[in-house]
Amino acid sequence: MDDGVQIFPIAPRRRAAMMFNIVAYSVAAGMALWLWQDGGSVGWAFFGALCASGAIFTAVSLLRRRWVARMTPDAVEVTGNLGKVQSFAWEDLIAHTIDPANRVGVLFAVPAQVGKAERFGIVSLRVMGADAAARFHAALMARRPGLEKRLGGIEAAMGQARVAATEQKGI
Repeated sequence: MDDGVQIFPIAPRRRAAMMFNIVAYSVAAGMALWLWQDGGSVGWAFFGALCASGAIFTAVSLLRRRWVARMTPDAVEVTGNLGKVQSFAWEDLIAHTIDPANRVGVLFAVPAQVGKAERFGIVSLRVMGADAAARFHAALMARRPGLEKRLGGIEAAMGQARVAATEQKGI
């Protein structure tokens, strides 16, 4: 774009899959509640409520999350499932686990306060699609070529953040 902003939206196939999930959850919830109302056990009511909550969560995610990630001249921003935006200044980034072959990646930034754990933002690479994930990784490396690459996977990232927090505390 002309103003230096790159937007990585939800992939069209993923958006269609989310819409299908909304319909499937809604149909399952309706059927379960009908079975419960027709004299079934309370388990059907629970199952119906569970399916309805899945449909609501997916719909809210689809409506509130306009894009997965956005790169501006000042920062990289990522959105969570419910539309919460996390912004990381380029100079605050210290590491990443972004790999286009994985489903999810993490950006690590310096702590907001001294003595606190590193801040991190989860980037859903699967939701943005394989091509956009590769473009996101290339743009990230072009902007910050010396950025540390950590082990992939959210579990490894969370473990590394815990280790960094304990090292800062001197434990």
